[in-house]
Amino acid sequence: MKVATVCLEYGKREPSPRIPYRLAALESFSDDPALAALLDSFGRGEIPFKVAQAAAWNISSGLSWQKLAAEVIDRPGGVPDQRYFTQAELFAARQVVGVVQKQVSGMQKNAHRRSSGER
Repeated sequence: MKVATVCLEYGKREPSPRIPYRLAALESFSDDPALAALLDSFGRGEIPFKVAQAAAWNISSGLSWQKLAAEVIDRPGGVPDQRYFTQAELFAARQVVGVVQKQVSGMQKNAHRRSSGER
């Protein structure tokens, strides 16, 4: 079975088919509604992988956009390193984070209004 995933914990070892994995509910890892909204959008195919990965590391691991921009793929044998994210991917990730945070903020305000009886 293939599942679209992103890494939620920056700095962990690369996944390997030799390591058994188990699926777990997001709530067992994070209660951040912005992360949940991001992953929902990614799961629906609305966000490309690299954009979702940058946004996920920004939200769940607190990586700054500068740190993400400096991320490189270390190439062996004297081959020059390659940037992990393009400028366009980081720009899109920033936009996505802004959108999901705005959505979550709006939902929280509406929930507060409903619970306090405001209209």
